[in-house]
Amino acid sequence: MAKVNQGAVIGAPSGRIGNVVFFRNGTGVAMREFQKPRDPRTPAQLAARDRMALAAAAWRSLSATQVQAWKRTCGGSPSKARATFIRLALKFLQVTPGGTIPLDPPLQAFAGDAISVTVHAVPSPSPGLNGSLIFAADAPNGPHAVCELLVQPLSYAGRTPQVRDYRTSGFFRFVAGGLSTSILKPAGAYATAVRFVNPSTGQSSGVIELEIVSIT
Repeated sequence: MAKVNQGAVIGAPSGRIGNVVFFRNGTGVAMREFQKPRDPRTPAQLAARDRMALAAAAWRSLSATQVQAWKRTCGGSPSKARATFIRLALKFLQVTPGGTIPLDPPLQAFAGDAISVTVHAVPSPSPGLNGSLIFAADAPNGPHAVCELLVQPLSYAGRTPQVRDYRTSGFFRFVAGGLSTSILKPAGAYATAVRFVNPSTGQSSGVIELEIVSIT
């Protein structure tokens, strides 16, 4: 990393010029060679990109009548209509991989589900093996809802979880005789939550935060 004499340049630069990045630090302005950001291309990232591509293509395929229907649903705003369509399409594809994206607006609002979900941790059976997070419901899901299971690793059990940091760990429909499901996780503290999703439309409820649990 090289240091720049601010008197030799106009306005003490910041940003990128060619293959050189200028930035301010505690002693002035420094520069370093530009490095292309990493693109780890994990399976989850690739799947998310595929869903976005499919959702965008579906929006472009809409007829003028369908576009107008989405605008009416969104108060006449073209940008809100597109954003709403994409959001629902992405969630639909996430819960129904390979499904055909609905091209018309939902006919009804989605209020979620009336069931209550709890979670508890099961310790690892032996060192080096994963433990489990057990999600359990007090009743079956309604006919138009599944549960999106959300988990957020925490550095320690007392840390406050952030809603934006929850990640989907799967979708599950609780049914009579099957009111629990498990997710394997390594030892650690986890914030847990659920979100109800209508699998036929992609509509979803807000995030419902559950317990913070620890796998030992």
